[in-house]
Parts: sequence; C-alpha cells; structure tokens
Amino acid sequence: MTTQITFLVDSTKLPSGGTIASPTWLVHPQFSLQQDSSPLVVQTGDYTVNIGPNEQVILRVVDANGIVTTRMAPYAIIVNTFKNEPLKDADMLNAATRPINIPEFDEERGGLPYMQYATGSSQWGNAPPTYSNWPGQPMIAQGLTASTATIYDPFIQFEGSGNVTGILEYGLVFGVTKDGSKIAYYAFDPKLGINSR
Repeated sequence: MTTQITFLVDSTKLPSGGTIASPTWLVHPQFSLQQDSSPLVVQTGDYTVNIGPNEQVILRVVDANGIVTTRMAPYAIIVNTFKNEPLKDADMLNAATRPINIPEFDEERGGLPYMQYATGSSQWGNAPPTYSNWPGQPMIAQGLTASTATIYDPFIQFEGSGNVTGILEYGLVFGVTKDGSKIAYYAFDPKLGINSR
C-alpha cells in the first residue's frame, strides 16, 4: 500500500520566508491525495490522512500554480504528538513504538522540455514562398533549438507503523527558491492516522 500526499502551496500568496532556524509557519495548504490506485483527490489542509499498517507514505510540496520558476522541496519532518502525547527522541528510536520509521530524502529525475534561441544576430529577410500568408514579405526571425532540462522532484518517504495506532501530528518544513540561489523556509502541521485504514 502506498499513500502519496502532494501539498499545493500558492507561491504568489506566501508571506516572507524564514530561515532553517526559524521557518515561517503557514496555515494548512490543500493537498492532492492518492492512495494505491484510487483516483487523485484534493483535500483541505485540515484533513487527517489515514494510512494502513506498514504503508509507504510519500510527501511532496509543489507550487499550486504550476510556476516552473518557483521550486519547492521538503526539508524536514518534526514529529510533535502521537495520540495527543508529546514525542521524544527515545520514542522515535524505538522501532516497536514509533509511529513512523526513519524517513528517507530522495528525488526523481525527469525532463522538462524547453526552447531557447540560437546564437547569432537576426537580419531582415523575406518570408519563405511556402508561407501561406504573406510569402516573400519582410521577415526577421531567430532560430530556435529544443532541448530538455533536467528537473528534480524531491520528496520524503517513510513507512507508518504496524505496531501502534493513533493520530500523528507532525510539522513539515520546506524550502522555496525563486532565483535558484536563496532559499526561504516555511512549515505547517498536517496529521496522519497511523495504522488506521
């Protein structure tokens, strides 16, 4: 069993971002949820996602607007409470009682098509005679080349426990860059129903 949660963050409405040491906390964003082969469903940010015993969970953060110049990546998980009880390091080191195992940070590589102009200066010439409209008319053009940029899809994955049952409240810290050099940090606190589906 697999649960994929993709948090949809509107980059155009983000307040000023914080730092690693002090991220800016946000209200719960909406997220798309897919469990096993079920259809993709968008849920409100307050919805508790129930997962089965030893189920794999994959967390992503993306720009809700699909703006490709804004990139987001999960940075950290903070476990806060389980069954309304505060969690400690010792709880998370005990495989028999922890609600989730040790998360892995990973990324998928893929290609994003894009075009760029060829080098050289453009000059006026004539539209080709094969143009159905205005053949032979003055035309200036610049050559195009098509290529594929390597893009990275960062995510966090972990398994929920099959030994314990209850609601896990956790914080997800993520980074946002709009210029490829500076990273602003944000966080919010979703919930998982461990061993509950």
